Amino acid sequence: MDELIAASELSHLIGLIYDCALDPACWPLAMDAMRRSMDFEVSTLNLQRLPSFEVILNVTANVATEYLPMIDAAGADVVEQWGGEERIMSLALDRPHVLSRVNPAFDPATTTNHYYHAFARPQGLVDVLALPLARDAHGYGSLAFGRHESAPPIGDREMAIMTLLLPHVQRAATINRLIDQAESARRSLALVIDLLTLPAMLVSKTCELIHANSAAARLCEAGDLIRRRGSRLEAVGSDANRTLEAALASVGSNEARRERSAVDIPIWGRDGAAGAIQVLPLLLRSDRDHAEAAAAVFVADVRTPFVPPIELAAALYDLTAAEARIFRRLALGETVAEAAAGLGVGASTIKTHMLRIYEKTGLKRRSQLVRLASTLATPLRVSEAWRPGMGVGGG
Repeated sequence: MDELIAASELSHLIGLIYDCALDPACWPLAMDAMRRSMDFEVSTLNLQRLPSFEVILNVTANVATEYLPMIDAAGADVVEQWGGEERIMSLALDRPHVLSRVNPAFDPATTTNHYYHAFARPQGLVDVLALPLARDAHGYGSLAFGRHESAPPIGDREMAIMTLLLPHVQRAATINRLIDQAESARRSLALVIDLLTLPAMLVSKTCELIHANSAAARLCEAGDLIRRRGSRLEAVGSDANRTLEAALASVGSNEARRERSAVDIPIWGRDGAAGAIQVLPLLLRSDRDHAEAAAAVFVADVRTPFVPPIELAAALYDLTAAEARIFRRLALGETVAEAAAGLGVGASTIKTHMLRIYEKTGLKRRSQLVRLASTLATPLRVSEAWRPGMGVGGG
């Protein structure tokens, strides 16, 4: 190994590669170090969509700005350079490959390949060494190094060193994909939380508030049941806050993994109103990762008004606009007299519509309507796309 490359230099390159695993923005730095170490002119990291070989990811090192747009449009030409799709797809994933060896029939003197004439030839590039990163039914990834005409041909030294580096490059690229997937999942979870009407948050093991929906943000601002102190989430009341801290700190422990259950924390508002904090543990990538969301935290407040799902009930039971309005009043616990006064109609009108509602829903008592509304209610924000008419006599 010492004859190929100094141990310190090899260690340095491997370290740069694993920096890329943690931060994909480090790829150009690692690629540049690798190309300079083995006397290559340029380096490109590409991901191509299959079966079209369209370039959907492009990272470069030492490629002049004017040539960058050519890479994005070069998928088919690159495939042609290497001898066609079948040959590329048959290349082994456990070793590097050299263009002049894979496709010796490619002749720079006679080729009409557009990518060669527009990209390679103007830069003096005469050969390519490629490291296969990944290949499946959806895409093909590779890290390529272009050789300049002033440098010696690609030889056994470069092949040997790249063979040593290949598994590290492949692992770094895999970790990047896993991190991207985890980040995508986190963003998706945040989007789901934003759709909830109840206060909901993503919180770390150390009580760092990572994301809060609008209801939670308002509750934190009020500072009654929960509040934000700096970047940390706190429960109001020392006992409740200690329980919250302990519940979050335990996420990821062996005991918590066995239980996989939510923790309910009773809490009281300043006006004596009851509430509850529920801590739902999430799966962590690492027990030591204190920066990621450890739990989804929900807050229940008895002062939160109930919103009957009148649109859903109307759709399910074919309620008219007037019946839906009365359904809403009854679901909120109003008497016939209260509903009549609120809607500005007579009690007999309310009773007539109630009979129709009972007939359509198959129910017989107002208490059953209240229970039905409670059962149908969801914690999601209701779309504003359609609402029943507001007039009692409409529809």
